[in-house]
Amino acid sequence: MNESFIEYALYFSYFLLVVGLLAAIILPLIKSLDNPKSLIKVGISVVGLVLLFVIMRATASSDLAQNPKFISIGISEAVLKSVGGMLSTVYVLMFIAILGIIYSEISKGLK
Repeated sequence: MNESFIEYALYFSYFLLVVGLLAAIILPLIKSLDNPKSLIKVGISVVGLVLLFVIMRATASSDLAQNPKFISIGISEAVLKSVGGMLSTVYVLMFIAILGIIYSEISKGLK
């Protein structure tokens, strides 16, 4: 295969990715302008996620002594703390999702 074709196809796929992301963000916002009260729920959700991340980042470890390899590749304490906060946030959200699934199935079974 010609390298230039692959290069153009890769740039085209990046373009399509950006178009898809913009459409996924902008179109729901346009639709929600019909009902501005729905934006309050979205805002509360975003603030809740940011607050959860801030709490998880604050409790994350920044001890570089755990793995000396981190120092050799240039990872700072701030980066280590942010990554730990992101992982903890994902774990908490996954736990909440699993609890929601269990609750949903039990409530369906009792009906």
